[in-house]
Amino acid sequence: MGDIGRPKGLPKTGGRQKGTKNRQLDLHEALERLQFDPINEMVKGFPTFGPEDKVKVDLLIRLTEFLYPRRKPADPPPEPVANSVSILKPTQTEPPAFDPGAFLDALEANEKGRN
Repeated sequence: MGDIGRPKGLPKTGGRQKGTKNRQLDLHEALERLQFDPINEMVKGFPTFGPEDKVKVDLLIRLTEFLYPRRKPADPPPEPVANSVSILKPTQTEPPAFDPGAFLDALEANEKGRN
């Protein structure tokens, strides 16, 4: 009952062929060719976005997740010293997650404030 699985030496079947590009790289290259940056698009469009632009904003947010990696905290919070009094609240170890719903709520409030 020893060897389970494919015997060594058999040719590869299925899966991605050797040398095939990663699809994420294709997305990066296509956006670079078009000179399209979703963050710039959000900044330029922020004053004019309204509730009807929810799909566009969601798409821009999803594109940024593919193009820009999430950052990790630089340093972990320091360990408390024994017999010390902590005056400050502990800091967050991770940045808060981006909430598209809150972003769209802010857009709606901005739009209502202009009318």
